[in-house]
Amino acid sequence: MSITISDVTPRVQYTAANTQTTFAVGFEFFTNADLKVFAGNTQLTFAATPANAGQYSVAGAGVSGGGSITLGGASTNGVIYTIFRDMAVARSTDFPTSGAFQIGSLNTELDKIIAMIQQVERDLKFSPKAAATTANTFNLTFPNLIANKILSVNSSGTALEFATSNVDVTTVAGIASDISALSAIASDIAAVENIKSAIASVADDATDIGAVAAKATEIGRLGTSDAVTDMNTLGTSAIVTDMDLLATSANVTAMGNLGTSANVTAMGLLGTSTVVTDLGILGTAAIVEDLAILGTTAVVADMEILSASTVIADMAILATSDIVADMAILGTNDVVADMAILATNDVVTDMNTLGTAAIVEDMGILGTSANVTAMGLLGTAAVVEDMGILGTSANVTAIANVSSNLNSVSNFEDQYKISANAPSNPNEGDLWYDSTNNVLKIYNGSNFVAVTSATAGISNVADDNSPQLGGNLDVVTHSLVSTSNRNIAITPNGSGKVILDGLSHPTADGSAGQALVTNGSGVLSFATPSSAEVYGFEKYFRGSTLVKTVTVVSVSGANKYFIDGVQQDTLDLEEGNTYIFNYPSAHPFKFSTTSNGSHASGSQYTTGVTHNSSSQLTIVVAANAPTLYYYCSSHSGMGGTANTPTPALNDMRVITTNKGADNITENQYANFDDVLFSASGFVFSISNGNLISTI
Repeated sequence: MSITISDVTPRVQYTAANTQTTFAVGFEFFTNADLKVFAGNTQLTFAATPANAGQYSVAGAGVSGGGSITLGGASTNGVIYTIFRDMAVARSTDFPTSGAFQIGSLNTELDKIIAMIQQVERDLKFSPKAAATTANTFNLTFPNLIANKILSVNSSGTALEFATSNVDVTTVAGIASDISALSAIASDIAAVENIKSAIASVADDATDIGAVAAKATEIGRLGTSDAVTDMNTLGTSAIVTDMDLLATSANVTAMGNLGTSANVTAMGLLGTSTVVTDLGILGTAAIVEDLAILGTTAVVADMEILSASTVIADMAILATSDIVADMAILGTNDVVADMAILATNDVVTDMNTLGTAAIVEDMGILGTSANVTAMGLLGTAAVVEDMGILGTSANVTAIANVSSNLNSVSNFEDQYKISANAPSNPNEGDLWYDSTNNVLKIYNGSNFVAVTSATAGISNVADDNSPQLGGNLDVVTHSLVSTSNRNIAITPNGSGKVILDGLSHPTADGSAGQALVTNGSGVLSFATPSSAEVYGFEKYFRGSTLVKTVTVVSVSGANKYFIDGVQQDTLDLEEGNTYIFNYPSAHPFKFSTTSNGSHASGSQYTTGVTHNSSSQLTIVVAANAPTLYYYCSSHSGMGGTANTPTPALNDMRVITTNKGADNITENQYANFDDVLFSASGFVFSISNGNLISTI
């Protein structure tokens, strides 16, 4: 499976409307089990054929661009449906240690790695973290959880801690309306504070004011001469008018109450300009209303609670601009929702898994821009294909040979140059191909001269009167020919022999009627044939040895055998051939005449089968072998079918009577495709479909 992973967040949400049943999945996933679907906070269940709105089916697994899910019933209008990818961060199979490089499997593994990285990126977006521009350098690791405590920054501003009790915060939150009311009359409270001594004085004189009312008799004693004189004084029309006003029973009673010495003294105190001013301030309707509000039992109780030293300390801690700003940030709907998502067991487990030092270190190493760029370059299909080509054992060996001979390669580069201009600082013997004049030149110690017969030997074999070979003569695709009808003579010196392809030929002619015969040890001689020879030509099948690579890949959550990259391939194991299977040791490879082998009460097929090791099996397919089935002895449902057809004849052999001996049976003779009667000494071979006869 090879798909393209888009640069998208592997999570989508929809608000259901009008009994919607189908929802698009705009990101790639590999199997149906990779998707998780929630209706609100309720997880739905996958079913191939969903029966209700609590079940869903999936389309588009393993397809670039994503797919969709379809509910088994109408969605609930207005409910938020969340779909996200949740792959297991694991690898269940490994690449084989030898054999063909599985580019498709590599692409699938790389796609899954990118998908896992996208999941981590999605989860990190939902996690609290410092801004990239923050000036803080302290570790944001969460401390151990403490019941009924609120997460906050410590007093040094260097780490997080659970110190503040949420009980105090809850208590403050419960009187939020009272605090708001106090805040609204802050100026009135400040004014009352300024005249508290005067209010206390009035309260202290309440008894004296009451005493005046008890002195009505004394007031009646005003009839003395002195009093009359005083009343004469008071008898003016203006004062009489005033006394008429005062003469009401209520006023008389009041003056009786005020007439005590204590009250007179108190009124003397209250009559100062300062106190009169204060009473004027307190006497406004607004302040009277505020005092009425503050004077309730509930408000007084609230102020008593808030005045406790612990609450004041808590409010002092919470009242800093940083904490107020933090609570404003944390208090948004999005952040609260994010913290709810992060608080699930699965996410906490994932963060614990990713939070190990080794994985953090690995992500740190892989996460550099250079490595991400490099993985992007290496991850293209062309580069993966190139690595598959270079990764063969032959190419690896060749690269190793070049690496071990770099000095020689570098030396050749120093001694041989191709350019339009002569190399600088040459050494004697250096070669230069003059690309301007198309001439090969050699440095003779002082100048570059053209390589000619004068500088490098003969330019034509005919120039050498006594040529000798310094090694084997390779004619490549050419032949040894003569001109003008001349013979080609091969004459050894002295007792030397003419040896052609390992066969020693006689150097003297034989008698008339004789033929060349071999002694069976590569020596030919002339001899008289004993009788006619029978050569029978028979077609037959020449068996071959083939190697198969078996890998294991998880398909829709179940392991399957892949034969040379093909899932559960139907094999043709031809009779007479030898097949070698290399497989993972964790999945023992067996044959049976029953589909699924021992998992279906079948027995293991052993004819011609050899287990070379825990990861290699060899089978020589016997004649008339039955149809076989390959299976994993440890896991059910992984294998497939192996047919055993009779192969077509692919070669020919020659059977002879061996110098007239009657050793060919009638059945052999009847099965010959062709028969040749000839003198003994013929050697036959097949080349490019042609029969070659050699005497």
